[in-house]
Amino acid sequence: MGIVELITALGDDNVKLNPLDSCITGMNKRKDHNEFTFCTDQAFGSKGPKDLGLVLWLPREKVQEIMAAAK
Repeated sequence: MGIVELITALGDDNVKLNPLDSCITGMNKRKDHNEFTFCTDQAFGSKGPKDLGLVLWLPREKVQEIMAAAK
């Protein structure tokens, strides 16, 4: 199942966006990887976050073009 099918099955009302650009609190470049820390209002308990979180990387310029065209 792809991401489009998953979101379609869940429905837009059940998907929350938390763009990293607006919630990154730290970035560190390491030798073989990068580390990002971010804040969120997502609830969590002893077993982890209430909802499943996914990191989805999209081409920034393409997203900006699509969003501008949608206005």
